[in-house]
Parts: sequence; C-alpha cells; structure tokens
Amino acid sequence: MLVKKISSGQRLDLRKVEEIGFLHVRGRAMVGEIINQKFDAIIVDEEDTLTEIRSREELYLYPIFSTLESKQIEDVDGVFDPLTPLFSVGKVRMINQAFNRFKSLNLPEDPSQRALVKISRYLVSRGANFSPYRSATSPLAYSWKLLQDLSGESNTLSMIKMMEQFSHQNFFKRKVVDKINLCHKCDSAYLNFSECCTQCSSIDLYSEELVHHFRCAYVGPLSDFKKEDHLECPKCNHKLKHIGIDYDKPSEINTCNTCNYSSQETTMKAKCVTCGHDNTLDALRTYHVCEYTPTDMARVKAAEAFKTQEVKVEEYGFDPAGIITYSVYQILSNHEKQKLGLYSNDLFTLSIEVKEGVLRNLNQVHRNNLLMELSRITKPYLNDRDIITINPDQDIECMLIDYKIKDVLEVIKILEYNLNKMLMDNSLTQGKSITVSYHQLIQS
Repeated sequence: MLVKKISSGQRLDLRKVEEIGFLHVRGRAMVGEIINQKFDAIIVDEEDTLTEIRSREELYLYPIFSTLESKQIEDVDGVFDPLTPLFSVGKVRMINQAFNRFKSLNLPEDPSQRALVKISRYLVSRGANFSPYRSATSPLAYSWKLLQDLSGESNTLSMIKMMEQFSHQNFFKRKVVDKINLCHKCDSAYLNFSECCTQCSSIDLYSEELVHHFRCAYVGPLSDFKKEDHLECPKCNHKLKHIGIDYDKPSEINTCNTCNYSSQETTMKAKCVTCGHDNTLDALRTYHVCEYTPTDMARVKAAEAFKTQEVKVEEYGFDPAGIITYSVYQILSNHEKQKLGLYSNDLFTLSIEVKEGVLRNLNQVHRNNLLMELSRITKPYLNDRDIITINPDQDIECMLIDYKIKDVLEVIKILEYNLNKMLMDNSLTQGKSITVSYHQLIQS
C-alpha cells in the first residue's frame, strides 16, 4: 500500500492513503497552524501535542494516531504504520462517520454539561468505553488524562467525582476495576503499609513464633525453648520432638526494639511516600477506579444541538464604552481603508488574543463578559476615532487610524502589560495569557 506525501512543512506533513489525509503534527506549537488545513486524521509524536489537540473544541473529535517511535503515548486511536496503513484507514473511516454527524453541532454553555457532551461524543464516535490506565507518574497511580483533556478539568479527583455524577444520572454505566487508598493529607496513592507497636507506634519490631507445649500448657516465644540443637520446655524441661504431637505454633509475638513492649497485637499505619504523613487506616480516602460505558442517554446527549450565546452589544451597533458589533466594524474599517491616502500616516489592525486555556475554563456567559471587560479596558488607550470590536474567533480587533509604527508598538506594550495584569490580579492566569499583534496597511 502506497503512502503518498502530499505536502511537507518544517513541522507539518500531509500524507494520503486511499484519499484519507493524515496530517503529521510535530510539536504542540504547531497545533494552531492546522485549523485551516484539510485533513482526515492527525499523527502526533508527543503527549503534549495530543493534550493540546484534545482540549480544542474544533479538533478533539479527529482520529489521532501516534508513530511507531512514540507508540507508548496513551489515549490515541492507534499507531500509524506506513507499512500497514490500511489498519489506520479503516479506523479513520469508522470514526469519521460519527464525527461528521457531530462536528456541526454546538456545545452547551454550562461547563459541566459541556464536559458531558464532549466525553459522550468522543466515546460514541469511537464505539468505545473509557478505563483509566495505570501510570507511575500520576499521584493516584491511574491516569484519567483523556477525560481531563476533553473536559478541561485539571483536578483528577474532581474529574472522578464528575464521572460519578454522570453515572448516577445514567449517562454512563460504570464497572469497578480497582480501588485506591489515598493519603489523608495530600491525596497520593503511594503508601507504604507497616505494622507498628501499639504502645509507641514504632515500626522497629522483632517478630518471633510462639510455641505451645501440649504436656504442661506452657506458651512462650521460640527462643525460650531453644537448647543447642533441640527444643526443650523451660517449664517442665521436657524435650519437644514432633510438632503437632508435642507442641504447636499458634501465632507470633512482636517485641518493640524501641520501648521493649511485647504483644501479639500490632497496629497498621500507611506512610505516604509523597509527603511523609503517617495515616491510620481509617483515615485513608478510598476511591473506586471505574470503567465507563456510554448508555443510550449519552448517545442521545451526544446528538443534541445547543444554541450558542454570542457576545452582545446594543442594537444600534455599539455599547456605551464604544465597542461596536463586528458587522459595523467591517463596514467602518472598509471605509477607512478607502480613505487611506488622505492620512499622513498608516492604518493598523490590532489583534488581541486571549490564550485558549483561559477561555476554556469559563462558561460562555463569563467568557463573553471577560472579552467585553478587556475591550473596555483597551478602549481608553486608543484615539477617539479608532474602532474596536470582538470578532467571531473571540479575539478583540482594533483599527488604529493614522498612526506611526513607533506609536503602535507603544500601545501594544501598554496593552499587553495592563490586560495580562488584569487577568493575574483576578486569578484567571498565573502568567502571560494575552498577546497583541498588528498588521500594517501602508499607503501605496
């Protein structure tokens, strides 16, 4: 089977097998470049790239394959082998039958419902269930990463509780495959269980078998009976020859090397390998590790269409802060372009882009409110005749009229500082999440 390389960029390769296009994306930074590409499936080399794709609403349903060199990546739809590509082609065709039904459907605004719909559509499109996989790098010893990427929920325990809620609502049928005990202090599953002294809680114990002499009923530690090469009762001095006839060993006795206390009883504690906390057994948090299978209710939910709420300004085209609708912006910006030759300087368009991870954590209403607030913060830094809007891609777009390039760069510097500070002051991000770029329209 021939694999045709149709196009090749520095980090993007498009390969075709029986008219199925596989886009090889090398690196997380390239994910934003593939939106306008035409392809049927994606090949990735790194887990970070997979995470970025799964988190994007326009890409998460695409079939994704790892390469032979990176086949250890979990949660992909298969491994793409150029020598036997038909296995991947068949998988793509199966997934895309469902994908084509879902891709035109919007997602709900409520974050919990959005997560439910995305997870349902993903599993239904694959005809699959979800089961966490064992992971030595996960604090819980299992990974729910696929569901976390789809839902945007970064806290694993919150993800587990969310799936439990969906199961109680009959969207998923669950099957318990394991149980995990977690540290009461840090929720780590990496625990070391030890017997300890009932008096001082030391784990430095010496265990020894107890011997019960049938003839005189004496019970004592094995060391009391040892006499050179044989056993002899310290009470009656009778030689013990045969276990089960002369004596038996009913249990053990534990002696603490710290406080010298001896007892047949011990207590158990679980020391957390992660934080060092000593847990009693009744203090441990226990969670079920479950396999989830979508029910008929999940299939109905996956096929449901939802209305989207657009960013609204006043009906007359702008709000009191001067933020105009995108349709009005297009009319005014075209008008300004026609007047370009009348100005002493040039026209510039600014694009203020909020990092997708910030917007993804907000429902649609809060997302719209944030964009409007950022627009209102931006407006005072512009001249009175400059225009500003929020475009369909949910970027803030401005047209700067009759500017010199040095003045534009100064505006960009001020906006990036103040807008990012606003997000950090409101705990919406911990680092730079807003970038401002420009395009210059030069007089001919």
